[in-house]
Amino acid sequence: MGFRANTILNLIVGTAIALSAYLKPVGGNTADEVQGWTITQRQGWYWGSQGSRLLPLKWFESLEQPDNDKPFADIGYLSSFGYLAPPSGSSFRRPIGFAVDKQPDANLVATKLRWYQTQQGGSHAEPWVGLNCSACHTAEIAYQGNSLRIDGGPSLTDFQSFIEALDKALIATKSEPEKLKRFSRKVLAGRNSAKNRHLLVAALDKLIEWQDETARLNATPLRYGYGRVDAFGHIYNKVAMFAGSEKFTNNPADAPVSFPFLWNIHRQKHVQWNGIAENTKVQLGVGHLDYGAMGRNTGEVLGVFGEVVVTPQNGLLGSFEGFRSSVDLANLDRMETTLEKLQAPRWPISFPPIDQSKASRGAELFGMKCATNCHKPTHETTDTETMHKFVGMPANELTDIWMACNAFTYLAPAGKLADGD
Repeated sequence: MGFRANTILNLIVGTAIALSAYLKPVGGNTADEVQGWTITQRQGWYWGSQGSRLLPLKWFESLEQPDNDKPFADIGYLSSFGYLAPPSGSSFRRPIGFAVDKQPDANLVATKLRWYQTQQGGSHAEPWVGLNCSACHTAEIAYQGNSLRIDGGPSLTDFQSFIEALDKALIATKSEPEKLKRFSRKVLAGRNSAKNRHLLVAALDKLIEWQDETARLNATPLRYGYGRVDAFGHIYNKVAMFAGSEKFTNNPADAPVSFPFLWNIHRQKHVQWNGIAENTKVQLGVGHLDYGAMGRNTGEVLGVFGEVVVTPQNGLLGSFEGFRSSVDLANLDRMETTLEKLQAPRWPISFPPIDQSKASRGAELFGMKCATNCHKPTHETTDTETMHKFVGMPANELTDIWMACNAFTYLAPAGKLADGD
């Protein structure tokens, strides 16, 4: 028995149901900031945790680069993969999108690591670092020394090379005695006993094994380069791992696409480049919850280091029990609501002025070649109305059919997601 995309959607919905009791209202100050956001909202976008858990924060701060003894967490080094440094004067010392997750880990499995004897898992659980959506959806352009940061814009990160470098750094730490000694001394600090060093190596082995299996399932000779990633491939393979699908033949994550911009996505009925995800809002008191966005964003978190604990469900009714996970549903809802306030960037006055003649010809070309198919507005819009409707294109006109094909043809053993009968 195997599972396809619809089973993955069921898992995402189950995870969302299990967390729905934790929704909180959106807060923030009232001072205007760039692109319609307040300073508080912008900082929440840059560093709010969605429940992503890449590795323990102390490990992240202590890990060395794979081929030398310089810090892996050095912002200059991480910038070489396209990740953006924090704004000048910021109190945060990590690149944009590198968020800290401080939740208890008692109900988790893959990220429930223990590396010293007195380590706790409740309110005093060790924090982890992971990525949130701003890591891939914050852009920056520069001209003659003037730069413009674009919130919600497509980043130019090289996610593939970043993960490969991290995996190499973990393996080098385990295999090179001097690296391991320095790593142990920093991670354990005042707890650097022989017993704790043994626990640390065992935890390091567990993380390396998880990363190795992830890499095996996603393996492809294709290089993504900067600004592209196969998000669907990574999400599907990660769900298969959480489902306990055992050692199955890999489904290569070999259909990278560019990161889309995010302003106005709340006005669209269907999102993702293949139109597979639907925005679906339900009224909650004086506000609303975008149930479709919740599922989409839950999948995103699982693809970039979130964890879900899949347990067999007891028939149809059992599927409503949901699944425990690291996904921070409150922040997912808060960040999605914040995105509704995001405005498209305006052309900066420090850049050369727009050539109005070329702009007019571009508008005409857009109307002829683009607006007639995928980008056709359905009507005049307001803040609450649907802005665009996804319109399918003939197969021979698709710009890249491979991403759509992979998304709809993925097949893996169902594992604990099987029906049970």
